Amino acid sequence: MTATLELPKFTRVDPVAVVLGNRCRQRFSRFIREFWECVPGAGKLVWNWHLDLLADELQAAAERVFAARQLEYDLVFNVPFGTSKSTVISILFPDWVWSRMPSARFLTATHTDKLVRDLSAKSMAVITSEKYKSCFPGIELVKASEDYFRNNRGGDRNCSTVGGVTPTGFHADFLLVDDPLDPQGARSQADLDTAAFFVKEVLPSRKTNKSVSLTVLIMQRLDYRDPTDVLEKVSRQEGAIPVRKVCLPGELTDRVNPSLEWLRERYGEEVYADDDLLDPERLSRAVLNTYKAILSLQGYSAQVLQDPRPPGGGMFKPQWFTQRTKAAPYHAKRVRYWDRAATANGGCATAGVLMARDDAEKRYVEHVERGQWEPNERNDRIVATAQRDKDRYGPKNTPIYVIEAERGSTGLESYQHITRRLMAMGIRCREDQPTGAKDVRAEPWADQLAAMNVWFVDDGTWNIAGYVEEHLLFKPEPGKRVGGFKDQVDASSGADKWLRGKMAASAMRIVPIGRVASFKGPRLVVLGGDDTRLAACELPSLLVRFADPEPYNDNVAQIAVEGEGVMCSARGCDSSLRVDEGAGGLSLGQDGRTATAGPLPHHGLTKLLGEVTLAFADLDPAERQDTWDETVPPLLCKPEHGKKMWGMVNRKRGAFVEAIFFIDRGDGDRRALSAAMAVADVMRLPRGKALCLPGDSDRQIGDKEKAPNPHVYEVLKRGRELVI
Repeated sequence: MTATLELPKFTRVDPVAVVLGNRCRQRFSRFIREFWECVPGAGKLVWNWHLDLLADELQAAAERVFAARQLEYDLVFNVPFGTSKSTVISILFPDWVWSRMPSARFLTATHTDKLVRDLSAKSMAVITSEKYKSCFPGIELVKASEDYFRNNRGGDRNCSTVGGVTPTGFHADFLLVDDPLDPQGARSQADLDTAAFFVKEVLPSRKTNKSVSLTVLIMQRLDYRDPTDVLEKVSRQEGAIPVRKVCLPGELTDRVNPSLEWLRERYGEEVYADDDLLDPERLSRAVLNTYKAILSLQGYSAQVLQDPRPPGGGMFKPQWFTQRTKAAPYHAKRVRYWDRAATANGGCATAGVLMARDDAEKRYVEHVERGQWEPNERNDRIVATAQRDKDRYGPKNTPIYVIEAERGSTGLESYQHITRRLMAMGIRCREDQPTGAKDVRAEPWADQLAAMNVWFVDDGTWNIAGYVEEHLLFKPEPGKRVGGFKDQVDASSGADKWLRGKMAASAMRIVPIGRVASFKGPRLVVLGGDDTRLAACELPSLLVRFADPEPYNDNVAQIAVEGEGVMCSARGCDSSLRVDEGAGGLSLGQDGRTATAGPLPHHGLTKLLGEVTLAFADLDPAERQDTWDETVPPLLCKPEHGKKMWGMVNRKRGAFVEAIFFIDRGDGDRRALSAAMAVADVMRLPRGKALCLPGDSDRQIGDKEKAPNPHVYEVLKRGRELVI
């Protein structure tokens, strides 16, 4: 038998390919040039200087991973669409890394499963090409699918989606995130939150070596709260990994204009040389003009210019926010306006803007408290902020707290709850019920800024940059508004309104009812409706309210329509009596005053033991001696009113009444004070100790002082005799 000698099989090596492979290993930019043709559907390579920049930045970061050295930074690339960024980073970069580090593990993610699979399949096509095998012999795939493949040297690539397929249980040396948000889809707050959670919470836990593994985010900007913004904010936290951001706008503008000196020094004078364009071949001037016509102002600014703010700003201009100061005048008038939200970690935010006004009418934004909190935490934050303000400014300079009203009974209860807590601290509160669109309400505030009448206190205690950014994103457009949050703008508009003296008719007064030594009777509290919408007190209380009567039909002699109102000429009424029909019902005015005869204000008396409403006009027959016998009877205070009041006051109760509130329409109305004086005299209470006038705290009523409306005083005083 003839023995057969079997020779070992050797892989045939192409020396030229080996030399080419060595050159490609040394420079990633060379690898891109050589293997571009191996990418399915890539077409002809059109080289531009920005491809050199991407390759150099990626290689510099990867070299530290190859050497297992401490990570210096993660990479963020903001590059417009259509500039081959995905081909370079998501397809060719992993293949090049395997030529240097075959054991490298990759985790890739995009906004959709279809896209991440497509990028993975094209990357696998390069590795299985004959050219790649010739240049880098020894690297073979042992498992291959669109969502996962692995080589024979321990390296692999796994695919996941942002908010979809999760990379649980998989770790990687390189984490590549390509367009985590869908540029074509709706970018809701939920989409932004999902993407933020992925890059902030999911990716860091998927690193093979937390001190070495590299994260690369490549995307076009879509929103000022997108993952680029998230990673930048995280990187500024203590102990976090820094971020190296490479931002390449599609064209240069006055506002979007990166430093070109170092770019041109490194990549030549061709950098943005052709009509200030990034890539004249891919994104020519004609192409950009087409996208300007297709995209919105914000869309073009974000996706092409890589700046989510619309060009030129919106209602507010950047130059309006340049004035800084270390502190506002201590004795300035202050308001802390709260724009409330009730959803934690989503939707709108709660914002409390502290604003001051000095004697020269200058405005100072001193501090902003902002966050997304559920109702209980929100109220705790408001109280804690109030305590800080009180400690800092003292009792005489503590700001007034103005709280925006929420709709419905739940909103009213919420307002009363937080107000009672603030009241216990001695904080003055008001409720604001803004009307109209936020755009319209913001116009006076924009005027103040445009006049350069606003200074910003830069003491390091609040986020001025975020405050300014939100204003710049506030841009009214037909049917929509740029920017997801408008809370700081709205709170600033409200604070400015109150500092201008535009106090809403639905304000709230905290009523301090102090104890008086040697006085054991109930306190008689006099309030005016023009000064207060709610009277807040936690003591056992009674309430006497005064309403203007509606005209009786049998007393109306004639009604004539005049303009927008209805003139009511009643027998005995003077000609100044006017009845207007409006949204709030009938309103009755006399002597130049107008008061609504509709629903009375709510109150915040938590231990209300009884209440009564007395409907009569603030009239005294002695003031109309010439026509006293012709005065319309239903408009006058009558004994029945006194009987009704004393019937409520004298009713037997299990608890001791510590306060009786008398509330009229205010603005010179004399009924509440006259009634309080009558009650004090009947109950033999010293006026100086019993009467409490929160609106005029320095005034004391003497026992012999005449009531402002003697007729009301006498009738209500004698009404006590009608009650057994």
